Amino acid sequence: MPPSRFIPLAEEIGEIENIGRWVIAEACRQLAEWRSQNIHIPALSVNLSALHFRSNQLPNQVSDAMHAWGIDGHQLTVEITGKHDDGTRYRNLKRIQILRDMGVGLSVDDFGTGFSGLSRLVSLPVTEIKIDKSFVDRCLTEKRILPYLKPLPALGQSLNLTVVAEGVETKEQFEMLRKIHCRVIQGYFFSRPLPAEEIQAG
Repeated sequence: MPPSRFIPLAEEIGEIENIGRWVIAEACRQLAEWRSQNIHIPALSVNLSALHFRSNQLPNQVSDAMHAWGIDGHQLTVEITGKHDDGTRYRNLKRIQILRDMGVGLSVDDFGTGFSGLSRLVSLPVTEIKIDKSFVDRCLTEKRILPYLKPLPALGQSLNLTVVAEGVETKEQFEMLRKIHCRVIQGYFFSRPLPAEEIQAG
C-alpha cells in the first residue's frame, strides 16, 4: 500500500502518532546500531505526518528516543510536506522551535508544490529544502522548469540551507542538477531503498 493511501488511513483511525513515534525510535536505534559497527551515517531523516506535528508530545517523543539510544540532535532531521496542507498546521508552532533547540533538523519535503513555497522558509526554522520529484521529472522536457530550479542552490546557500533534489532517476537529470550546483541529490539513479542490513553489508 503506497504512503498516499496508508497515511490518511492511519490518521483516520487514530494510529498515525503511534506509528510516527515508532519511526522516530527506530531511526535512533538504527543510528546507534550503525555507530556500534563503525558505520558513519552523518544524519538520518524521518517523515512525519502533518497531524503528528500538531501533537504536544512530539518534542518529548523525539527527546526520549534520542536519549534512549545516545543520539545527538544534529544526527536527526524531521521532514514536513506542504502538498496537502495550507501551512496553518505548522505555522508558529512552538514545538517545532523546541525540536530545533534540541539540534534536530527541519526539512521541507516536496518544496515548490502545494503551500511549501518561500513563505514556509520565512515562517519556520528550516534547515533543508527538498526539490519535489515532479520538477526533476520535467526539468529536461519543459523549458519553463529549469529557470525555476536554477536559483534554488544559490538561495539555499544564502540562507544556510541544504538543498536536496529528490527523485533523480537518470544520468541526464543528475548531470543537469550538478550543472546548476545542486550538491545533494537522491533517487533511484543511485539506489532503490535498501533494508538496513544491506547498507551494513555494503
